[in-house]
Amino acid sequence: MKFVIFGIVLLFGCSLSIIARYKEEYRKPLIVIYATIAVGYLWWRATHTIPTDGAWNITVGIAFFILEAITIAQTIGFGILFWRPAPRRRGPAVEDSTAPSVDVYIATYNEPADILEATVVAATQLDYPSDRLTVFVCDDGDRPEIARLAAKWNVGYLRRDDHVGAKAGNLNNAMKHTDGDFIVTMDADMVLKPQFLRHTIGHFTDSSVAFVQVPQAFHNEDVFQNNLFGENTMRNDQDFFMRFIEPQRDLHNAAIYIGSGAIFRRTALEEIGGFVTDVITEDMATGLVLQNAGWKAVYVNEVLATGLAAETYGDLLKQRIRWGRGNIQVAKKYGASKLRNLTLAQKWLLYDSVHFWFFGVYRLAFLLLPIFVLATGVELLRGELITFLLLWSTQFLFSRFVYDAITRGRFKTVWTSVYEFAQAPQITVAIMQEIFFPNSIGFQVTDKGRETGRARFAWEKAWPQVVLFVLSVATIIYCGIHIYQAGWVFLLPIAIPLAWLTYNTICLMGALASAVDQPRYRHRLSNYQTPGQVTVNGATWNVQIEALHTQKVCFSMPANLLETTGQSTHATITYGDVDPISVAFEYGEVIDGTAYIFALYENLSKANYARIVSLLNRLNTLRFQHRPSPHRVAVWDVTVGLFIRAFTSPDRIMGRGRREVIELAA
Repeated sequence: MKFVIFGIVLLFGCSLSIIARYKEEYRKPLIVIYATIAVGYLWWRATHTIPTDGAWNITVGIAFFILEAITIAQTIGFGILFWRPAPRRRGPAVEDSTAPSVDVYIATYNEPADILEATVVAATQLDYPSDRLTVFVCDDGDRPEIARLAAKWNVGYLRRDDHVGAKAGNLNNAMKHTDGDFIVTMDADMVLKPQFLRHTIGHFTDSSVAFVQVPQAFHNEDVFQNNLFGENTMRNDQDFFMRFIEPQRDLHNAAIYIGSGAIFRRTALEEIGGFVTDVITEDMATGLVLQNAGWKAVYVNEVLATGLAAETYGDLLKQRIRWGRGNIQVAKKYGASKLRNLTLAQKWLLYDSVHFWFFGVYRLAFLLLPIFVLATGVELLRGELITFLLLWSTQFLFSRFVYDAITRGRFKTVWTSVYEFAQAPQITVAIMQEIFFPNSIGFQVTDKGRETGRARFAWEKAWPQVVLFVLSVATIIYCGIHIYQAGWVFLLPIAIPLAWLTYNTICLMGALASAVDQPRYRHRLSNYQTPGQVTVNGATWNVQIEALHTQKVCFSMPANLLETTGQSTHATITYGDVDPISVAFEYGEVIDGTAYIFALYENLSKANYARIVSLLNRLNTLRFQHRPSPHRVAVWDVTVGLFIRAFTSPDRIMGRGRREVIELAA
C-alpha cells in the first residue's frame, strides 16, 4: 500500500509540475504542497530517525538532520521568491529632443588594448543622440597605449594619480570630471548593444529610480562550457542568477547592482557620496545603500551587453572567492542593522545573498559526512529503511518538481552539484577566513583574453577535489570488499550513505574535469557564413567566409587551390560591406578536401574595424536569440563518460585535432 500511495503522489506532483511550466498560476499549489510535505518530513525525521544512543551517533545524526533542514529551508525560500512571476520590464520611449545627457564610463586597469577597443567602439555606436552621449575610458593603469586608443576613437580619457578604492574609486574620480545626467558603468570587456540606452533610459521617467541593471551575459564559453565540451548545449553558470533570480528580486526592489551593464542617476549617486569603496564587492554595496536611502532599482531582463567570462579554472576560483568574501564584508559592514530603512523583504534577500556563499560549507559537509559514516560505522539514522526512502524520495522529488516548474526545465539541479563541488573547498576556506581572520585583500581583476595552446589540469588549485575524490573512491572500494566478504546483508545498513557517496563521486568526476583547462584562443571567432573574395598574386578566388573576429578571419576554399599560392603569405580579402583588407595567412586546416584558412588582419582601418565590431555585435545578439536548448549534455557524459573518452579517444579531451594542419605564415 505504501508503494501505491507513493506512486500516486509522485504522478500527481510530476503532472502538476509539467502544467506549471506553462501555466504559472499552478506554481502556487505546487509550492504549498512541497512545503507541506517537507515540513512533515522534517518533523518525522526529528522525532523518529535521529539516533538516541552513542555520542558519535547522536552528533552525526543531528548534523545530517541540520544539513537536510537547511537544504529544505532554502528550497522553500526559493519557492517563496518565485511565488508570483516577474513581469517583463519595458520602459517608456524617450524622444531625442528630450533625451538626457549620458556619460559612459569604461573602467579599465590592465585589460589588453584589443579587448578594450571593441568595448570603446561599441559604446560609440549606441543608438542615442550623439550630442547627449559622451564615452570615457577610465584608466586606472596609467597606460600610454590606452590614452592613444581613446584619442584614436575620439573619446574621453581619465586617469588619476592615486588608486585608492580600486574600481569604485576609479568611477568616483570620473564623476568629478564629468557632468552627464546619467552614468553608465561598463567593465573593459563588456560590449554594449546599440539599443542599450533606448531600452533602459525610459525607466528614469520615474523620479525615484536610481539605477537600471541588465543581465551580464558572455560571448565566450565559461569554464564549465569550455572544459566540459558543452559550449553549445550548456548554459553559462551565471545564467540562472542573471535571468531568473534577479528579475524576482526586482519585484521587491532588491535587484543587485552587478558592476557592469548598469545606468545610474547622477543625483542619486551624489546623494550617497558616490560608489562605495570600503568593500571588494563595491557594486552590491552601492546598490544596497541606494535602496536603503529610498531609491528604486529596475532590472531589465534582456541581453543588452555581453562580455568575457572567466576563462580558466584558477580565474574562476579567484573571481568567486572575491565575490564570496565581498558578500561577507557587505554583511558585516552594511548589514540589516545599519541599513535600517530596507523593507523586510529586502533584508531577507540581503541575507539570502550572503547565505548563498555558505554553499561551500554545506557541500563540503555533504562530501565528507558519508565518507566518515562508512569509514567509522557511525549510525546515520535509525528506523525502517524503506519508510525513510519513501518519505525522503517524496520530499526530494517534489523539490525537483518545484525547481523544474519554475525554470521551465531549462536547468538541471544535478549540474548544481558539479558546479558547486568544483568550488566548495576553496570557497569554504575563503569564507571562514573572512569571518574569523579577515585581512586586507585588494580588488583583483579577473584576467580576460587568455590564450592557451594545450589542455592542462590545474593541480595547484584543484588538489582538494583530488583528495576528496581519492577518499571517496577508497571508501567505496572498502565497502565493496566488506560486501563481498560478508554478503549482501552488510549492504542494508550502509545503503543510504553508500548511494549518497556514489552520487558525490560521480559529481566529483565532473568537478575534476572542470579543472582540466582546455585550449583557449584569444582571437575567438564567431561563426558567420557569407561569400567573399580573396586576391593572392593577382589571382582572385571566390571563397566562403566561415568565422570572424576583430583581429582575424577564417575562410574556406577547395584544398587544391592552396598549391597556386606558391610561397605567398599575404592576400587581400573582401566580404559584406567592408573595404578590401590586407591579411597575413596564419595557418590552415584541411578537412575532406576543403581548406579552412585563418588569416590576421593587417593595418585594419578605423572604418573597417567599426563595421566589424557592429557586425559581430549583431551576430552575438542573434546567438542569444536563437540559443539551442540548454543542458542537453548528460551528466554521465561529463563525468564517467569524459574519463572513459580521455583514455580511449584522447584527441578531443587533450585539445588535439585530427585534422591536417598546414603552416602558411612565414
